[in-house]
Amino acid sequence: MDRAGVTHDARVRVDPSLRLHGGLALALAVLLSACGGGASSGCESACGSGPAPGVAAGLPIGQLGGAAADLPMAARRRPHSYLRSGVIALAAAPDGSSVAVAHADGRLRLLDPGGQQELRLLQGVGGAAAAGLVYTSDARWLVAVGRDSVVQVWDLSSGALRLTLRGHAQALRAVAASADGRWLATGGEETRVLLWDARSGRLQRVLTGVGDFVNCLSLSTDGRWLASGDTAGRVLVWNLVSPQASPRALLAHADEVSAVVLTPDGRHLVSAGLDRQVLLWDLAGSATKPVASLAATSSGAPASALQAVYSLALDRSASRLAAGGADGRLHLWDLGSGAELQRFSASDSTLNVLAFSPDDRRLLVGDNQGRLLNWPVSP
Repeated sequence: MDRAGVTHDARVRVDPSLRLHGGLALALAVLLSACGGGASSGCESACGSGPAPGVAAGLPIGQLGGAAADLPMAARRRPHSYLRSGVIALAAAPDGSSVAVAHADGRLRLLDPGGQQELRLLQGVGGAAAAGLVYTSDARWLVAVGRDSVVQVWDLSSGALRLTLRGHAQALRAVAASADGRWLATGGEETRVLLWDARSGRLQRVLTGVGDFVNCLSLSTDGRWLASGDTAGRVLVWNLVSPQASPRALLAHADEVSAVVLTPDGRHLVSAGLDRQVLLWDLAGSATKPVASLAATSSGAPASALQAVYSLALDRSASRLAAGGADGRLHLWDLGSGAELQRFSASDSTLNVLAFSPDDRRLLVGDNQGRLLNWPVSP
């Protein structure tokens, strides 16, 4: 990132010794979330619930056992407080060199790829907890969003904090990045999402229209689509190529949306929430209802077999989806057929965050008791 300041109410602080050749090429990574509002600046975009056009090519997804239940929109209410403890954020380096783990007590650690040995402590106990993490595509930098409303960029070679982005007024919950290195999106306990230029660090847009606090964010690989999930049970999808277009509102969750994942091509989206639903959406058409409920196809069991879902992870081929939640169970589906590949008890505590290992053979799982677990998964 260069040393230019951001526009409007956002400020950038740069270490004078920082020199980033080629900019920060931010990779699509694990999206971590889990809850107000704040006035938006003058660069906010138009907002509404109109449909956004989809992309032409997409992942071949078959029928997943019928449409999801037609759930009512959650009534407007005071959102829940931030509930996560223990391990609250997790990301795996794209080159397989390390795993970043954030704890509720303020520790931000770099571990070996298996999550067993600590390589470096980036922030000690007592600092503001990082609620979301993402690596850059070259694994040289780690971006963390904190419970103190600050976005931090860490130099992984030295362990130094090199850059801070300040534009939010409240605590943060989620960060997402596009693999093309263009966009960085951040959100939290405000009814807006900030969109940053990942190369310069400048604030580009303030996206409004979110129903309540932002729990989760996801960016498509090409940086065209941005999805958010909020405590009012709404999923919004923005077309970033058409900044004046209203976001598309997807209304099927009956409680807070805790996780959203876009497939790399931006054609499909999976959302999960405290209503025990894992819903699949086809963004290429104009439909406003999910095409399937993965929860309803879990080995023939009813959706009630799932408890509140807190975390989702998609493997690199976009063929397998993992979900974890309040009951400590881990579910793994084939996204193309909807078949459940695995279901087992991974912990006796809530599964806050998930991440596939770089080789997609294992799942890293962070729970509410502060444990980082490592589970093999079906190929």
